Amino acid sequence: LDLKTQMLEFLQSDYETFKKQQKQTLDEHQEHLERSHNMALSELHNKILKMQSALEESQLMEKQLKHKLEVQTETLNNKVEELRAVND
Repeated sequence: LDLKTQMLEFLQSDYETFKKQQKQTLDEHQEHLERSHNMALSELHNKILKMQSALEESQLMEKQLKHKLEVQTETLNNKVEELRAVND
């Protein structure tokens, strides 16, 4: 009976040790995944910020070019009117 008890205690101890190792391994994997996930999120956030900045810059440039085109169109129309007045 003593031998069976000792073997059972040994097996229980082995099981507990194995269980602790598995939990530690799982915890380490989870920490690694969380770090990787956070890094990926941070990188994506930075990319989004850069893209937003580029979009705003493009929109500003578009607005400036439209304004420049309007000014040039108005100037051209004025010149055409002047030429018509001179020709008449």
